[in-house]
Amino acid sequence: MIIKKAAINKALIISLLSLAVGGCIFEEQGIFAKDKKTNDAAVVEIVAFGYQQRQNHTVDYIERADIKITAERTQTTVKSLFGNDNTDNNKNNTNYLLADKVTVATASNIRKVADTFIDSALSYHLLWKDKESGGVLRHDIDYQAVDISGKSGVGEAAATGFSTVLDQLPATQTQGLVFPEGAICYVPRTKIDKTSTKFSTDKLTDYSTLMAWQGDQPFSSEMAQLSFGTTNDIAVSYIANDLIIDAESGLKSYRGAVQFDGKVYDAVVTPKQESQLNTDTSKGRVDCQNYNEVAADFIEGEIKKVY
Repeated sequence: MIIKKAAINKALIISLLSLAVGGCIFEEQGIFAKDKKTNDAAVVEIVAFGYQQRQNHTVDYIERADIKITAERTQTTVKSLFGNDNTDNNKNNTNYLLADKVTVATASNIRKVADTFIDSALSYHLLWKDKESGGVLRHDIDYQAVDISGKSGVGEAAATGFSTVLDQLPATQTQGLVFPEGAICYVPRTKIDKTSTKFSTDKLTDYSTLMAWQGDQPFSSEMAQLSFGTTNDIAVSYIANDLIIDAESGLKSYRGAVQFDGKVYDAVVTPKQESQLNTDTSKGRVDCQNYNEVAADFIEGEIKKVY
């Protein structure tokens, strides 16, 4: 089992992100819903931080992402706090999400992105609808608020309390910094109603068939098969004993590959599931990946003092 760690929660992004242990790669993303008018009162706003940390405990860069979600679009504003992320994360790639009986078999009925529906100030859901069959994949995201004002983080080794990005950066992790009044971190609760697989067209493999991809995996790999699309014509293979748990959302997924339009792409298979990470600091450690503006401004200020 592999636990993938990332420093920013972008549960709303449907593209297949490249994650680095101890760090994260940002990617600009817009989610658009046609013929909808934004309700100004229905907005989800969170702040997250991303960084790239090396094994020698140095940090290449630290960035802040202010994320604003409305029914019409999701806007992510990223600014550098230290160093520069030189990774090209703004490629104009086409991203796909395949779900059980939600087809992307032809270009005319591909849904690259989901319609966004705001449920409350900290809750929204995404819908991908099959134009041919009417089938729908629903993904719910609900942010749970945790009050961290007047308290300091406990680091990642503690059994209880909360850990923030300040507990993960080498220059701030031992300072025991106390958060100001009004500081909140948000823990996501997510629900996906159908098994799905995500892939991006920039993740093309060198294999001509799924069988060839399977044959080149480690000997201990346990293979499983799935079929997607309205007519079950899109084949997916995944490694059933290569479970990935996203540290940000708690969602489980498997590494795999998809054969689409005559080509084989790297893919991630996500089973139907619900995920609720701990939000009670007295019962376990709360991993804070998302913040309100009060907490985020404090974090940014402390980062700028030492980097």
